[in-house]
Amino acid sequence: MKIVYEIIAIVFASIIIALAYNFTLPKPLPLIREKVEPAKIDDNILFGNNLNQLSPMATDSIIKNGETVTKTDKPKTDSLIVSKNEEITAKTDKKEIIEAHSNLEKSVTYEQLLKIINNPDFIIIDARNPDNYAKDRIGNAINIFPYGDELKMMNAIFSLPADKKLLVYCDGGNCDASHKLAELLIALGYKKVFIYTGGWEEWTLKRSKNQ
Repeated sequence: MKIVYEIIAIVFASIIIALAYNFTLPKPLPLIREKVEPAKIDDNILFGNNLNQLSPMATDSIIKNGETVTKTDKPKTDSLIVSKNEEITAKTDKKEIIEAHSNLEKSVTYEQLLKIINNPDFIIIDARNPDNYAKDRIGNAINIFPYGDELKMMNAIFSLPADKKLLVYCDGGNCDASHKLAELLIALGYKKVFIYTGGWEEWTLKRSKNQ
């Protein structure tokens, strides 16, 4: 029993010493971890010179139980996937890759999403699992699930036009599917990739308040 008390005393003393040391630092570490919101991505990066031509989406733009808006008549073959990858990556230089990764450190906001949702320059990608996607999605989002069948995922990725801007979202919060998919898209040569970190959680919350 004496050993137990000694262990408790040592642990308690260690905590006191650690707290005291932390408060002596120029920038003490917070005792409670605060949620850090990513910086907003610049409108000029998203929209360029077309910013004033955009209008918010209509209130009925959410598709419920609808079909995926993009489809291919024939499945992609491995040879087509390889040639498509070579075509995209050949046009990608080191500077563009750095800029693409830099864009992932920031987030599209809900207000920006309202302008993106009917913008033909963008393709919205839902990275949630297919069951959740089938129930509801943001606008005309297509579904690419990064944790599902790999061949199906790659076929979907290489069916994306190389000249479009890609906006990826998932559930929001601690969901990392959007980041995983966005990083993969950049690695495969797509340069204009953005993330809506608020995801489905923020979207449904704000939509319900605004309706």
